[in-house]
Amino acid sequence: MVKSLQILGLLWPGLDTFWRQGSLRGLAKALGFSILLILSLLTVLIWPEWLSPGRRTVVCLCSLGYWSAMVGGDLYLGYFTGKGLTPPAILQAEDSPFCRYEDVLEEYLQGHYSGARQKLSRILDSDSQDTESLLLMATVLRKEGLLEAAKQYLDRAAHSPRGEKWAEEIAEERLWMTADAAEDDDSPRGEMQKRMEAA
Repeated sequence: MVKSLQILGLLWPGLDTFWRQGSLRGLAKALGFSILLILSLLTVLIWPEWLSPGRRTVVCLCSLGYWSAMVGGDLYLGYFTGKGLTPPAILQAEDSPFCRYEDVLEEYLQGHYSGARQKLSRILDSDSQDTESLLLMATVLRKEGLLEAAKQYLDRAAHSPRGEKWAEEIAEERLWMTADAAEDDDSPRGEMQKRMEAA
């Protein structure tokens, strides 16, 4: 499914980023391309008498230029910053510095927390305000028992630009951290740590 969306993103500018990320910029790109494509099809195939041959050529060249600029820009951003369209796996080298969120989620769901943490670090290197990645990093760190680091990532997620959208999930993760911290305090290691601090 993800590969087909990426290939569709190559054919229809903006559709991939709108579909997977809810990006309004992606929606604007997709609508712009739709309008130009429909106009081109109408003037060339359905009602060619609307415009003179020279103007029809201009409309078609505008559609092609728009498509080239949008797909080229998305591919450039995808390769060099990780924020644009990511090329399909068949076009992307295995050792590419870009890492997809879907890959991280797969690692996490399989219980490979260290692999998920490494991939999340690569995503956060390219976009330190990615709320979903910050939240997942906090969850991964909590699962690994690194509660202080997890709290820092959770705070960053809460203060990120899209933090309000994820407020419920962030609050739920805080509850899990509190429960894990209480569980650690009840464990023999937690009891020993309390005795050492009291002495």
